[in-house]
Amino acid sequence: MLEALQQVGGVTPERSVALYGADAAKLRAALAKLLERLAAEGQSDDRLVVYVSSHAGEGALHLKGSELPLAELAAFLKAAPVSVGLLVVDAC
Repeated sequence: MLEALQQVGGVTPERSVALYGADAAKLRAALAKLLERLAAEGQSDDRLVVYVSSHAGEGALHLKGSELPLAELAAFLKAAPVSVGLLVVDAC
C-alpha cells in the first residue's frame, strides 16, 4: 500500500511512516510521535492516510499478542491537525 501511495499518490518517503510487525505499544508510540510531528510541521490542508493490515476481532486489532481498540485509531485521526483523515483497516 505504501509503495502505491508513493508511486501513484506522490507521497514522498520523508512524509511517510511504515511499521511492520509492531505490537500495540509500538503502534501507540508511533502514533504519538506522528501527532507531535503533525503539530510541529503540519499544515491545515494536509491529508493523512492510516493503513493497517492485521488480524482483528470484537472492535480491536490483534497485534503480536496485544490488542489495540479500533476506537483508539479513530480518536487519533480525529485529533490529527489535518483537513482529511482516512483510516483503512484491512483485517479478518
